Amino acid sequence: MKDVSVKTNYQLVNVNELSLGKYQRTVKMQKVKSMAKIFDKTLLGTITVSKREGQLYVIDGQHRVVLARIKGLKELMSLVYEGLTYEEEAEYFNKLNGANGEKIKLSKAEIFNASIESKENTAIEIKNIVEEFGFKISPASGTNSIAAINTVEKIHKKYGVHHLHNTLRLLKGTWNGETYSLNNLMINGVSEFLIIYSSEIDFNLKTFTSQLSKVDPKIIVRESKSDTSTDNTAVRMMNTLLKYYNKNLRNKRLENKHFAA
Repeated sequence: MKDVSVKTNYQLVNVNELSLGKYQRTVKMQKVKSMAKIFDKTLLGTITVSKREGQLYVIDGQHRVVLARIKGLKELMSLVYEGLTYEEEAEYFNKLNGANGEKIKLSKAEIFNASIESKENTAIEIKNIVEEFGFKISPASGTNSIAAINTVEKIHKKYGVHHLHNTLRLLKGTWNGETYSLNNLMINGVSEFLIIYSSEIDFNLKTFTSQLSKVDPKIIVRESKSDTSTDNTAVRMMNTLLKYYNKNLRNKRLENKHFAA
């Protein structure tokens, strides 16, 4: 993109005067509706606009423009470029949003850390449970490191604090923080296994720990991925966990309950 004769300035722009170029992606109304449910004007930030031939074109921020219109906002703070050609606008859009975009996206761990720093109750609750077992939220996998924060948050939201606590306690007691035991498939699989089997009369936490600790988590993950009986990843993992739970048991074997409708 050329720099010669291109000017930039920040200004409030009337949202009804903004247009979209053909290079723009299709507006996802479902995304806009989701944004509208948790609308916070202070989080709209600054959109990027090109002023060309007397018309204003959105380069970055189209979903926020649609959201602003829905919410009845008249103006948005904008970084306005003057002097770009249509082709240069499209090039800039691609640089910002393409596969090799210049925007540096935050990792899930960085977003979670920001929630902690802002004293968000749910994040603090999850952090306390995670750290109780010697784990930590991390951007990368490793011993005692949980990079699958999305999975942890979903378990917390779906089943609550007590169940998340039980899931992480069982993972720690069985594999003691081994890297593969803390990937998203294992965490979600063990969580669902507990939901299905913890109320069964023959289920025993000590048996789970004793039986499954004999198996390398890497093998469990690999076997679950190679399971072709279903596309459901949680069921695949439960198939593998059940197999090793029952292995060589003469009494109190678990019946397969997770295929039941």
